[in-house]
Amino acid sequence: MQKIIQERFEEHLAVANAVMQSDILVQIECIASAIKTALANGKKVLFCGNGGSAADSQHLAAEFV
Repeated sequence: MQKIIQERFEEHLAVANAVMQSDILVQIECIASAIKTALANGKKVLFCGNGGSAADSQHLAAEFV
């Protein structure tokens, strides 16, 4: 069981390292900036999803509230 847990952590770290070495951080920063600007200007941010993504969207929207 411990080996399985270790493998899952290693998989997680591999994904995190791949993200850190990609240009996705620039995209995330751009999205965060756009959201910040929208909220600062009294606009709203909409989240949507289907299935599991709907649950993620609801959770993210709740975090903003």
